[in-house]
Amino acid sequence: MKFILKHLPVFLFAWFWVGLALAGIFAPSHRVEELNSAVIKQGWHLSAMAVVFGSVYVGLYIWRSRAASASTRGREEPDYME
Repeated sequence: MKFILKHLPVFLFAWFWVGLALAGIFAPSHRVEELNSAVIKQGWHLSAMAVVFGSVYVGLYIWRSRAASASTRGREEPDYME
């Protein structure tokens, strides 16, 4: 439970980008045309942008989290649930 509470913001953030990527794959062409975008002409363009934008931040979070856990190895974490 502590793991979920600690990483909940990143789970929600990643869930948003995964959902956007899936929506782009299954988006009908008339809905994509309603965006009036010069960049997004097909649904997979939206999916590709969601993967690129979302994975950068999630990757940075994972990298920072692993670096922080390596530097605190051997020390006890405070219990935030008390």
